[in-house]
Amino acid sequence: MSPLTSVYEPHEGDDVIGKVIEVSSKYWVVDINAPYYTRLDARDLNFRAEINELDHYIKMGDLVYARVFRVYTGNHAADISLRGTKYAKLPSNLIVKVDPMKLPRLIGKEGAMINLIKTGSGCDVIVGQNGIAWIDGDDDKKPLAINAIELVQKEYYNPNLTDMVRELFEHVQ
Repeated sequence: MSPLTSVYEPHEGDDVIGKVIEVSSKYWVVDINAPYYTRLDARDLNFRAEINELDHYIKMGDLVYARVFRVYTGNHAADISLRGTKYAKLPSNLIVKVDPMKLPRLIGKEGAMINLIKTGSGCDVIVGQNGIAWIDGDDDKKPLAINAIELVQKEYYNPNLTDMVRELFEHVQ
C-alpha cells in the first residue's frame, strides 16, 4: 500500500520553484518545500550580481525557478542554480502546493494534463518537481487553474480525471 502524501526529497537535476526566505552577503536561502536547507549562491545566477548587494537583485519573498545541482549526502541540504535560459526570478504571482506524490498525475503523460490546464484556464503554469506550481495569467482566470490543480490532487486516483478536468473548463465557458 502506498502513502497518500509524501515529502519532497531534492535530487540533482530537479527543476524547482522556491521562495527566498533569507538574504546574506553571498547567497540566498530558498524554501523549496523540502525539510532541508537550500542555498542559491551569487555565483550560480544567469546574470552578474555584486556581493553584499544581493537584495538589489532578488529580495526576501521573491520566487525563483531553479535547478537543483547539488545535494549533500550528510545533511540532505541542496544548492540550486539559475544558470540556463529557462531559470529565473519569477514575477510574484500565485503559487499552489501540490503533493509531490501526485505530481505525475498533474503533469500527465507527455505533459497532457498540465497542457489541458494551461489551455483550459488560459494561464501559464510552471510545475516544479518539488510540488510547487506557479500560475500566471489574468486575475479572473487564475481561479480556473487553481480549481483544476485542486481537482487533480483530490481525484488523482480516478481513471476519468481527464474528462473531469475538461468538464470543469466547459462549465465556465
